[in-house]
Amino acid sequence: MLFSLIFLLGVAASEKNTIDHERIRQSVRQAITFLKNHQQKNGAIILDGNDWFNVWETVNATLAIATWQNPKDSLKDPIIQAALIFLKDSETLDGMVLHYSDHNNSYCVEASSEYVRLLSLLEKRNTVSYMEVLPKAIFLIKKQLNSGPWKIINNYVSEDLQLFPSVTGFVLRALAAAEMSPLYPDQALGYLKDSQNEEGHWGIDWQYYGTPYYAMDPILKILQLYNKEGLYDKAISKARDYLFSRQRKDGSFLHAPEKYGSGPSAELQTVLALKSLLSCNIGVDHVRVQKGIRWLLGRQRKNGSWNGGMFPVPDPRIRRKEDVYCTAQALTLFHKYIGLLDQKQG
Repeated sequence: MLFSLIFLLGVAASEKNTIDHERIRQSVRQAITFLKNHQQKNGAIILDGNDWFNVWETVNATLAIATWQNPKDSLKDPIIQAALIFLKDSETLDGMVLHYSDHNNSYCVEASSEYVRLLSLLEKRNTVSYMEVLPKAIFLIKKQLNSGPWKIINNYVSEDLQLFPSVTGFVLRALAAAEMSPLYPDQALGYLKDSQNEEGHWGIDWQYYGTPYYAMDPILKILQLYNKEGLYDKAISKARDYLFSRQRKDGSFLHAPEKYGSGPSAELQTVLALKSLLSCNIGVDHVRVQKGIRWLLGRQRKNGSWNGGMFPVPDPRIRRKEDVYCTAQALTLFHKYIGLLDQKQG
């Protein structure tokens, strides 16, 4: 009886301490304003005129803005429309995109997958036609290897990292958004399960942001989505335990970069880690989630952005701040958080 009382009091306290919707929405409004204020004349959304990742940042920023919009607003929003024109102009002959617009007809499977996610969301809102999504999704489907995974294809990524597990996670997440299936779903999911390492994550390399949370986010989303019969319980639990072990006392996450002296900020890594954690079958009001969200809210800057740190590329000539990407990821995290909270309370 005493144990039950303590448990109920703990649950009540947890629910009482959840962050209210309006606090989140205030932060979201400021973040969206920041992204919109950084749209260039050509439609790209980038920071300080640095166009090295102008397509990647525009896709992520536009997806974040559209995620929070009233469905009727996307069709008439000049920010969305200008961004779509820029992205359309940045496509290869196959309808794919590279991380930046000067692609020389080469493309990146991760960037293209996020583009498909964006178009899939907008297609459901009658902002783009289904024929904008279908051929791109089919193109990605056909690139799956018989063994299950996808290569990133991006010529800027070294050959030994073409099959980095995040790539398969990105594609599967895009296909789910487009309501389409891969050619070899069991092999793809088996590849993700088998490529998890002993620590509980899917690898770290500077070419993939130099943090384990980058790959964990899309992969755990997919494992959770396809975990109908508990096939991936062990992998999800292992990832959850790893995330628990890496969270700092203040609620943040920071994997120190091993190369080149700088990398993504604690803010960006915390966003990606919390998105991963929310795919690990823990309650949205879990104390670790609450601490992380509160920490992030406290780190938002006056202009509405979050410090993203730097992309850890070894060439100092192409160093790039990650504020746009970090702010966009924070917006999608908060949308996921609010959705799960509404679902719990509804």
